[in-house]
Amino acid sequence: MSRSAEERLAPFLSAKPIIVQPVSTFSAMFLVYGLYIALFATCMNVLWKKTSQNNRGLYLGWTISLFTMATVIVIFETIGLLRQSLMAFWTVKSEDYRELIQYLSNDNLKTASSAILLIAAVLINATADSMLIHRCYIIWGSQKRIGIPLVLGCFVVHSVGFASAVMIPISFVNRNNPSSFELLDKASRMSDGYFAANAAINGVITLLTAGRIWYITRRIRATMGQQIDQRYKTIVAIILESGVIYPTVLIIGIILHQVLDPDKMGLAPIDLFPIVTQAAGIAPTLIIVRAGLGKTVEHADEQAVSSMKFGSVSAGTQKSTGILSQIRFRAGGSSNSGDDSDTPSLKDERSRIV
Repeated sequence: MSRSAEERLAPFLSAKPIIVQPVSTFSAMFLVYGLYIALFATCMNVLWKKTSQNNRGLYLGWTISLFTMATVIVIFETIGLLRQSLMAFWTVKSEDYRELIQYLSNDNLKTASSAILLIAAVLINATADSMLIHRCYIIWGSQKRIGIPLVLGCFVVHSVGFASAVMIPISFVNRNNPSSFELLDKASRMSDGYFAANAAINGVITLLTAGRIWYITRRIRATMGQQIDQRYKTIVAIILESGVIYPTVLIIGIILHQVLDPDKMGLAPIDLFPIVTQAAGIAPTLIIVRAGLGKTVEHADEQAVSSMKFGSVSAGTQKSTGILSQIRFRAGGSSNSGDDSDTPSLKDERSRIV
Protein backbone atom coordinates (compact mmCIF):
# COMPACT_ATOMS: atom_id res chain seq x y z
CA MET A 1 0.00 0.00 0.00
CA SER A 2 1.34 3.47 -0.93
CA ARG A 3 2.15 6.05 1.68
CA SER A 4 -0.38 8.51 0.23
CA ALA A 5 -3.20 5.95 0.42
CA GLU A 6 -2.26 5.16 4.02
CA GLU A 7 -2.44 8.84 4.89
CA ARG A 8 -5.86 9.15 3.28
CA LEU A 9 -7.14 6.25 5.39
CA ALA A 10 -5.61 7.59 8.61
CA PRO A 11 -8.75 9.55 9.70
CA PHE A 12 -10.78 6.33 9.56
CA LEU A 13 -8.23 4.44 11.67
CA SER A 14 -8.05 6.82 14.63
CA ALA A 15 -9.69 6.35 18.02
CA LYS A 16 -12.58 8.68 17.16
CA PRO A 17 -14.31 6.52 14.50
CA ILE A 18 -13.30 3.21 16.09
CA ILE A 19 -14.18 3.91 19.75
CA VAL A 20 -15.56 7.39 20.45
CA GLN A 21 -18.22 7.54 17.75
CA PRO A 22 -19.74 4.09 18.38
CA VAL A 23 -19.79 4.49 22.17
CA SER A 24 -21.29 7.99 22.15
CA THR A 25 -23.79 7.21 19.40
CA PHE A 26 -24.97 3.94 20.94
CA SER A 27 -25.28 5.52 24.39
CA ALA A 28 -27.44 8.39 23.15
CA MET A 29 -29.40 6.31 20.63
CA PHE A 30 -30.38 3.51 23.00
CA LEU A 31 -31.16 5.94 25.81
CA VAL A 32 -33.62 7.76 23.56
CA TYR A 33 -34.95 4.48 22.16
CA GLY A 34 -35.52 3.13 25.66
CA LEU A 35 -37.56 6.21 26.50
CA TYR A 36 -39.43 5.80 23.22
CA ILE A 37 -40.31 2.18 24.07
CA ALA A 38 -41.83 3.24 27.39
CA LEU A 39 -43.65 6.12 25.72
CA PHE A 40 -44.97 3.87 22.94
CA ALA A 41 -46.25 1.28 25.42
CA THR A 42 -48.03 3.98 27.40
CA CYS A 43 -49.52 5.43 24.21
CA MET A 44 -50.88 2.03 23.17
CA ASN A 45 -52.48 1.66 26.59
CA VAL A 46 -54.03 5.12 26.34
CA LEU A 47 -55.42 4.53 22.84
CA TRP A 48 -56.75 1.03 23.53
CA LYS A 49 -58.69 2.23 26.57
CA LYS A 50 -60.50 4.85 24.52
CA THR A 51 -63.01 2.47 22.96
CA SER A 52 -65.36 5.30 21.96
CA GLN A 53 -62.82 7.17 19.87
CA ASN A 54 -63.79 7.52 16.21
CA ASN A 55 -60.17 8.14 15.21
CA ARG A 56 -58.59 5.50 17.42
CA GLY A 57 -57.71 3.18 14.53
CA LEU A 58 -56.16 6.04 12.60
CA TYR A 59 -53.99 7.13 15.50
CA LEU A 60 -53.03 3.56 16.33
CA GLY A 61 -51.85 3.10 12.74
CA TRP A 62 -49.85 6.31 12.80
CA THR A 63 -48.28 5.61 16.18
CA ILE A 64 -47.33 2.02 15.34
CA SER A 65 -45.88 3.11 11.99
CA LEU A 66 -43.72 5.77 13.65
CA PHE A 67 -42.37 3.32 16.22
CA THR A 68 -41.75 0.63 13.61
CA MET A 69 -39.74 2.97 11.40
CA ALA A 70 -37.78 4.25 14.40
CA THR A 71 -36.96 0.64 15.29
CA VAL A 72 -35.78 -0.05 11.73
CA ILE A 73 -33.50 2.99 11.92
CA VAL A 74 -32.04 1.87 15.26
CA ILE A 75 -31.38 -1.66 13.95
CA PHE A 76 -29.66 -0.59 10.73
CA GLU A 77 -27.72 2.18 12.45
CA THR A 78 -26.44 -0.37 14.98
CA ILE A 79 -25.42 -2.85 12.28
CA GLY A 80 -23.72 -0.23 10.13
CA LEU A 81 -21.81 1.46 12.93
CA LEU A 82 -20.66 -1.83 14.47
CA ARG A 83 -19.53 -3.15 11.10
CA GLN A 84 -17.57 -0.01 10.31
CA SER A 85 -15.83 0.21 13.69
CA LEU A 86 -14.96 -3.49 13.75
CA MET A 87 -13.61 -3.32 10.21
CA ALA A 88 -11.45 -0.31 11.09
CA PHE A 89 -10.22 -2.06 14.24
CA TRP A 90 -9.31 -5.19 12.29
CA THR A 91 -7.49 -3.09 9.70
CA VAL A 92 -5.37 -1.42 12.38
CA LYS A 93 -4.58 -4.79 13.94
CA SER A 94 -3.79 -6.68 10.73
CA GLU A 95 -2.43 -3.76 8.67
CA ASP A 96 -4.35 -5.20 5.73
CA TYR A 97 -6.08 -2.21 4.15
CA ARG A 98 -7.77 -3.91 1.22
CA GLU A 99 -11.07 -4.68 2.95
CA LEU A 100 -11.37 -1.15 4.35
CA ILE A 101 -10.64 0.37 0.94
CA GLN A 102 -13.32 -1.82 -0.60
CA TYR A 103 -15.76 -0.82 2.14
CA LEU A 104 -15.13 2.90 1.67
CA SER A 105 -15.10 2.87 -2.13
CA ASN A 106 -17.77 0.38 -3.17
CA ASP A 107 -19.62 -1.72 -0.61
CA ASN A 108 -23.06 -2.99 -1.61
CA LEU A 109 -24.19 -3.74 1.94
CA LYS A 110 -23.27 -0.23 3.09
CA THR A 111 -25.09 1.28 0.11
CA ALA A 112 -28.25 -0.73 0.78
CA SER A 113 -28.14 0.06 4.49
CA SER A 114 -27.72 3.78 3.79
CA ALA A 115 -30.67 3.74 1.40
CA ILE A 116 -32.91 2.07 3.98
CA LEU A 117 -31.86 4.51 6.72
CA LEU A 118 -32.37 7.63 4.61
CA ILE A 119 -35.69 6.54 3.12
CA ALA A 120 -36.94 5.49 6.57
CA ALA A 121 -36.00 8.94 7.89
CA VAL A 122 -38.09 10.63 5.18
CA LEU A 123 -41.01 8.28 5.82
CA ILE A 124 -40.99 8.82 9.59
CA ASN A 125 -40.93 12.58 9.06
CA ALA A 126 -43.76 12.42 6.53
CA THR A 127 -45.85 10.20 8.82
CA ALA A 128 -45.33 12.49 11.81
CA ASP A 129 -46.24 15.53 9.72
CA SER A 130 -49.41 13.87 8.41
CA MET A 131 -50.43 13.13 11.99
CA LEU A 132 -49.88 16.74 13.04
CA ILE A 133 -51.59 18.13 9.93
CA HIS A 134 -54.67 15.98 10.58
CA ARG A 135 -54.94 17.29 14.13
CA CYS A 136 -54.42 20.88 12.97
CA TYR A 137 -56.99 20.46 10.18
CA ILE A 138 -59.66 19.16 12.57
CA ILE A 139 -58.99 21.85 15.17
CA TRP A 140 -59.39 24.48 12.45
CA GLY A 141 -62.85 23.10 11.71
CA SER A 142 -61.74 21.06 8.67
CA GLN A 143 -61.07 24.20 6.66
CA LYS A 144 -59.49 23.40 3.30
CA ARG A 145 -57.67 26.74 3.22
CA ILE A 146 -55.63 25.41 6.15
CA GLY A 147 -55.30 21.75 5.18
CA ILE A 148 -54.46 22.05 1.48
CA PRO A 149 -51.45 24.44 1.81
CA LEU A 150 -50.00 22.31 4.61
CA VAL A 151 -50.40 19.10 2.60
CA LEU A 152 -48.88 20.66 -0.53
CA GLY A 153 -46.00 22.17 1.43
CA CYS A 154 -45.20 18.85 3.08
CA PHE A 155 -45.45 17.03 -0.24
CA VAL A 156 -42.90 19.35 -1.85
CA VAL A 157 -40.52 19.20 1.12
CA HIS A 158 -40.66 15.43 1.49
CA SER A 159 -40.26 14.96 -2.27
CA VAL A 160 -36.95 16.80 -2.00
CA GLY A 161 -36.05 14.63 0.98
CA PHE A 162 -36.88 11.44 -0.90
CA ALA A 163 -34.80 12.57 -3.90
CA SER A 164 -31.78 13.22 -1.67
CA ALA A 165 -32.34 9.87 0.08
CA VAL A 166 -32.04 8.14 -3.30
CA MET A 167 -29.13 10.23 -4.60
CA ILE A 168 -26.85 9.73 -1.59
CA PRO A 169 -26.72 5.89 -1.81
CA ILE A 170 -26.23 6.14 -5.58
CA SER A 171 -23.14 8.25 -4.95
CA PHE A 172 -21.75 5.38 -2.84
CA VAL A 173 -21.86 2.88 -5.72
CA ASN A 174 -18.47 3.88 -7.12
CA ARG A 175 -16.55 6.33 -4.97
CA ASN A 176 -13.56 6.11 -7.33
CA ASN A 177 -15.53 8.09 -9.90
CA PRO A 178 -15.13 11.89 -9.42
CA SER A 179 -18.76 12.43 -10.45
CA SER A 180 -19.82 10.42 -7.39
CA PHE A 181 -18.36 13.07 -5.09
CA GLU A 182 -20.18 15.79 -7.01
CA LEU A 183 -23.43 13.88 -6.67
CA LEU A 184 -22.82 13.30 -2.97
CA ASP A 185 -22.12 16.99 -2.37
CA LYS A 186 -25.30 18.01 -4.18
CA ALA A 187 -27.40 15.39 -2.40
CA SER A 188 -25.96 16.34 1.00
CA ARG A 189 -26.90 19.98 0.47
CA MET A 190 -30.38 18.91 -0.60
CA SER A 191 -30.66 16.76 2.52
CA ASP A 192 -29.61 19.61 4.81
CA GLY A 193 -32.14 21.90 3.13
CA TYR A 194 -34.82 19.24 3.44
CA PHE A 195 -34.35 18.81 7.18
CA ALA A 196 -34.27 22.58 7.73
CA ALA A 197 -37.48 23.05 5.71
CA ASN A 198 -39.11 20.16 7.54
CA ALA A 199 -38.29 21.77 10.88
CA ALA A 200 -39.86 25.01 9.67
CA ILE A 201 -43.06 23.31 8.49
CA ASN A 202 -43.28 21.33 11.72
CA GLY A 203 -43.01 24.55 13.68
CA VAL A 204 -45.71 26.21 11.54
CA ILE A 205 -48.11 23.30 12.13
CA THR A 206 -47.49 23.46 15.88
CA LEU A 207 -48.08 27.22 16.01
CA LEU A 208 -51.23 26.97 13.90
CA THR A 209 -52.65 24.27 16.17
CA ALA A 210 -51.80 25.99 19.45
CA GLY A 211 -52.81 29.40 18.10
CA ARG A 212 -56.24 28.16 17.04
CA ILE A 213 -56.90 26.66 20.47
CA TRP A 214 -55.79 29.88 22.14
CA TYR A 215 -58.12 31.90 19.88
CA ILE A 216 -61.13 29.68 20.56
CA THR A 217 -60.39 29.73 24.29
CA ARG A 218 -60.56 33.52 24.30
CA ARG A 219 -63.94 33.38 22.56
CA ILE A 220 -65.53 31.06 25.10
CA ARG A 221 -63.86 32.44 28.22
CA ALA A 222 -66.81 34.64 29.19
CA THR A 223 -69.26 31.73 29.01
CA MET A 224 -67.22 28.82 30.38
CA GLY A 225 -65.30 30.71 33.03
CA GLN A 226 -61.70 31.05 34.12
CA GLN A 227 -61.37 27.42 35.23
CA ILE A 228 -62.09 26.09 31.73
CA ASP A 229 -59.88 28.80 30.27
CA GLN A 230 -56.98 27.49 32.36
CA ARG A 231 -57.61 23.94 31.19
CA TYR A 232 -57.32 24.82 27.53
CA LYS A 233 -54.30 26.99 28.21
CA THR A 234 -52.75 23.75 29.46
CA ILE A 235 -53.61 22.09 26.14
CA VAL A 236 -51.86 24.91 24.30
CA ALA A 237 -48.82 24.40 26.55
CA ILE A 238 -48.78 20.65 25.83
CA ILE A 239 -48.89 21.15 22.07
CA LEU A 240 -46.20 23.83 22.16
CA GLU A 241 -43.92 21.94 24.56
CA SER A 242 -44.24 18.59 22.79
CA GLY A 243 -44.40 20.03 19.29
CA VAL A 244 -41.22 22.05 19.71
CA ILE A 245 -39.18 18.92 20.55
CA TYR A 246 -38.58 17.77 16.98
CA PRO A 247 -37.78 21.16 15.38
CA THR A 248 -35.40 21.95 18.24
CA VAL A 249 -33.59 18.60 18.07
CA LEU A 250 -33.48 18.82 14.28
CA ILE A 251 -31.96 22.31 14.21
CA ILE A 252 -29.38 21.33 16.84
CA GLY A 253 -28.56 18.22 14.82
CA ILE A 254 -28.05 20.20 11.60
CA ILE A 255 -25.79 22.74 13.32
CA LEU A 256 -23.69 20.10 15.10
CA HIS A 257 -23.40 18.08 11.89
CA GLN A 258 -22.02 21.10 10.05
CA VAL A 259 -19.60 21.91 12.88
CA LEU A 260 -18.42 18.39 13.77
CA ASP A 261 -18.29 16.92 10.25
CA PRO A 262 -17.87 19.76 7.73
CA ASP A 263 -16.24 17.44 5.16
CA LYS A 264 -19.21 14.99 5.21
CA MET A 265 -16.86 12.07 5.87
CA GLY A 266 -18.91 10.59 8.70
CA LEU A 267 -16.15 11.16 11.25
CA ALA A 268 -18.06 13.21 13.83
CA PRO A 269 -17.58 12.07 17.46
CA ILE A 270 -21.32 11.30 17.61
CA ASP A 271 -23.89 10.48 14.94
CA LEU A 272 -27.07 12.41 15.76
CA PHE A 273 -29.06 10.95 12.86
CA PRO A 274 -30.83 8.20 14.89
CA ILE A 275 -31.63 10.64 17.71
CA VAL A 276 -33.14 13.21 15.34
CA THR A 277 -35.26 10.64 13.50
CA GLN A 278 -36.56 9.15 16.75
CA ALA A 279 -37.54 12.63 17.91
CA ALA A 280 -39.84 12.86 14.87
CA GLY A 281 -41.86 9.94 16.23
CA ILE A 282 -41.60 10.87 19.89
CA ALA A 283 -43.09 14.37 19.54
CA PRO A 284 -46.62 13.44 18.30
CA THR A 285 -46.69 10.32 20.49
CA LEU A 286 -45.87 12.41 23.55
CA ILE A 287 -48.83 14.72 22.90
CA ILE A 288 -51.22 11.75 22.98
CA VAL A 289 -49.65 10.30 26.12
CA ARG A 290 -49.54 13.54 28.11
CA ALA A 291 -53.12 14.39 27.26
CA GLY A 292 -54.36 10.82 27.62
CA LEU A 293 -52.94 10.59 31.13
CA GLY A 294 -54.92 13.66 32.11
CA LYS A 295 -52.27 16.35 31.74
CA THR A 296 -54.77 18.51 29.87
CA VAL A 297 -56.77 18.93 33.04
CA GLU A 298 -54.07 19.14 35.68
CA HIS A 299 -55.35 20.09 39.15
CA ALA A 300 -58.92 20.28 37.88
CA ASP A 301 -62.15 18.45 38.69
CA GLU A 302 -63.25 16.60 35.58
CA GLN A 303 -66.73 16.11 36.98
CA ALA A 304 -67.22 19.84 36.68
CA VAL A 305 -66.43 19.61 32.98
CA SER A 306 -68.70 16.67 32.25
CA SER A 307 -71.63 18.35 34.02
CA MET A 308 -71.03 21.82 32.54
CA LYS A 309 -74.15 23.48 31.16
CA PHE A 310 -74.00 24.89 27.66
CA GLY A 311 -77.60 26.05 27.37
CA SER A 312 -76.69 29.71 27.21
CA VAL A 313 -73.85 29.31 24.75
CA SER A 314 -74.33 30.92 21.36
CA ALA A 315 -74.21 28.85 18.19
CA GLY A 316 -70.77 30.17 17.29
CA THR A 317 -69.44 29.36 20.73
CA GLN A 318 -70.94 25.86 20.63
CA LYS A 319 -68.95 25.19 17.47
CA SER A 320 -65.79 26.45 19.13
CA THR A 321 -66.45 24.33 22.21
CA GLY A 322 -67.05 21.30 20.03
CA ILE A 323 -63.68 21.80 18.36
CA LEU A 324 -61.98 22.20 21.71
CA SER A 325 -63.62 19.09 23.09
CA GLN A 326 -62.04 17.10 20.26
CA ILE A 327 -58.52 17.82 21.45
CA ARG A 328 -59.01 17.02 25.14
CA PHE A 329 -57.86 13.43 24.48
CA ARG A 330 -60.02 12.28 27.40
CA ALA A 331 -62.31 9.28 27.48
CA GLY A 332 -64.88 11.32 29.28
CA GLY A 333 -65.86 10.31 32.77
CA SER A 334 -69.59 10.85 32.80
CA SER A 335 -71.17 13.07 35.41
CA ASN A 336 -73.11 11.61 38.27
CA SER A 337 -75.06 14.80 38.77
CA GLY A 338 -77.79 13.75 36.38
CA ASP A 339 -77.38 16.94 34.37
CA ASP A 340 -78.13 16.20 30.74
CA SER A 341 -78.09 19.75 29.49
CA ASP A 342 -75.14 19.18 27.14
CA THR A 343 -76.11 18.90 23.52
CA PRO A 344 -75.66 15.42 21.97
CA SER A 345 -72.97 16.69 19.62
CA LEU A 346 -70.89 17.98 22.51
CA LYS A 347 -71.31 14.72 24.41
CA ASP A 348 -70.11 12.75 21.37
CA GLU A 349 -67.19 15.04 20.58
CA ARG A 350 -65.95 15.30 24.14
CA SER A 351 -64.24 11.92 23.99
CA ARG A 352 -62.72 12.21 20.52
CA ILE A 353 -59.00 12.19 19.87
CA VAL A 354 -57.45 14.54 17.37
